[in-house]
Amino acid sequence: MALPMRSRLRCLALAAWAVASCAQAHELPDNRATFVMRDGNHITATLYLNLPEVLRKALSPHRSFPEFILVYSAMDPVRFKEFVEEAEARMLKAMNITDGTGRVPVEQKWQWPTVDETRTEIQELAAQLLIAPNAPPHDDPDEVHGDLVIARPTAVLRAKFPVEFDRVLAVSYRPKQVWAETGSVSPDIGF
Repeated sequence: MALPMRSRLRCLALAAWAVASCAQAHELPDNRATFVMRDGNHITATLYLNLPEVLRKALSPHRSFPEFILVYSAMDPVRFKEFVEEAEARMLKAMNITDGTGRVPVEQKWQWPTVDETRTEIQELAAQLLIAPNAPPHDDPDEVHGDLVIARPTAVLRAKFPVEFDRVLAVSYRPKQVWAETGSVSPDIGF
C-alpha cells in the first residue's frame, strides 16, 4: 500500500535532513565562460556551470546542497519547471555583457539546458547522495549557450555575472581558419 503524499513528503524531508547532516560540503568548481568572436560584432558564448549548485543558490540558498537536491528531485514536475524557469529568467536579467564602451548587445539569445534535462540531473544527483552520502557527487558542468550581436565591431567585452555563479573564469578568442586542401600541406595554422 502506498503512503499518502503528506507522509511521503515527511519521509523525504527526514531523508534529506539525514543526508545533509552527514554529507561532506559540496565544493563548487569555478564556473567558466567562453566568448568567441565570429565576426567583428557577432559573438558566441558558452557558460559552463555547476547548474544544480547555481539553482540551489538562486532558489533555496538556506538549504544545504544535499537537502536542496533531495527536495527538488522529488518536487512535482510542474512546480519544478516554474521554479527553474523563474530562476533562469532572474539570472539572465542579472547578467550584463557589454562592449568596451558599455553598450549592451542589440541582440542576445540564450539557451539553457531543458527543464527535463535539469530535473534528470538533479534526480541522478539525489540517487548518488542516497547511495553514497559521504562521497562527493559526480556532475559534469552544464552548458548555457549564447549568441550575441553588438552594434559595432569591438575588441573588448565586459561581463557581470549573477551572484549565483560565484566567480567565473572568462576565456575569449578569435578563431583563425585555414583550409587544408586535399592531398596538400596546409598553410601555417597559427595560434
